[in-house]
Amino acid sequence: MKKPTLGRENASKLERRFAGQELRVKRDDGAPTKLEGYAAVFNSDSCDLGGFIERLSPGCFSANLATNPDVRALINHDPNLVLGRTKAGTLRLKEDNIGLRFECDLPDTQAARDLSVLIDRGDVSQSSFAMTVDNCDWTELAGGKWTRTIKQASLYDTSCVVYPAYEASSCSVRSLFPNGVPDSITTQLRTSECMCECDECEAGNCLDCSDPECDDPNCDCAERNLNRDVETALLRARVAQAL
Repeated sequence: MKKPTLGRENASKLERRFAGQELRVKRDDGAPTKLEGYAAVFNSDSCDLGGFIERLSPGCFSANLATNPDVRALINHDPNLVLGRTKAGTLRLKEDNIGLRFECDLPDTQAARDLSVLIDRGDVSQSSFAMTVDNCDWTELAGGKWTRTIKQASLYDTSCVVYPAYEASSCSVRSLFPNGVPDSITTQLRTSECMCECDECEAGNCLDCSDPECDDPNCDCAERNLNRDVETALLRARVAQAL
């Protein structure tokens, strides 16, 4: 049987991650209100991202920063809620021994004023970032798990988020890969060919697998099932907390 692919034409490589560091609003007399924090943190292991654990190598953004990339600061990754931009000088990025630090001059907009209040209150306290991975190393762990070490990446945006892309105990694959899991990841994690015999898998389009009982980990439908299982677990946890 032909080895299956993602079943998407020109699949996006965009990925989102949670930084896990507190945000801070800084106010100085006569100066713009500033938002400060870390867009990314080095050498910090993620939770299980659906078959692999991930960490960022120190300096993984250095090559990208040297090109003066046009990066936006957003709210919840929403391009309609812009807080700053490197090209305009209102967003500044710098790597240090902790990670990728950012400083943003907040605009005099209703969204920015509301965000400032929410951060002061502690209602919003975390950040996320969007990137594409340019170079990484894979290391196989016991039990068939993998570690993905990102050596070089390009940054697209930093965002203040109400719900981070992943937390310490759980993650949502759909949030991490908003436009679909990149081919480079599914190819690395797939250890053998899908053996499902439905018409779609036989045609090499496992993303549209029509067998509801399919449990082949090498079938792309596993991504869909993982999304469903994670979302169900998160929903149950939230209901239990509400009760």
